[in-house]
Amino acid sequence: MPEIGVRELKSKASEIIRAVREEGAEYIVTYRGAAVGVLSPLPEAPAQIVLPDLADILEPLLRRVVQEELDARAATRDESEAHAVANESEQSRADRAKAIRDFFDKWQGVLEGIDPEEAKLQYLREKYA
Repeated sequence: MPEIGVRELKSKASEIIRAVREEGAEYIVTYRGAAVGVLSPLPEAPAQIVLPDLADILEPLLRRVVQEELDARAATRDESEAHAVANESEQSRADRAKAIRDFFDKWQGVLEGIDPEEAKLQYLREKYA
């Protein structure tokens, strides 16, 4: 294995690196005549394993998990709504109907005599004028 001094390495760095890279040359690097290191090519890297894109693997799985969660939530919501309707007492239905009647009675006088189409037109004029 040839020896090369630091000064020569500095002045011929491109040539030496090219020889190491292309020819597999090896050099003992010296400093003031004493060996300080070895310049040699790296061992061949093993062939890279091509892995599939992680997104391609996870996307269908995530879609399925999300859909299952949505289905479970919908089923739970449907069950609780059905339970609430089934357990609603006649008194609460009567109270709700009375509240609706009271609301309409309270606001009926305010709404009498108002043409809905005219109200819409007036609203649009005010908004876009």
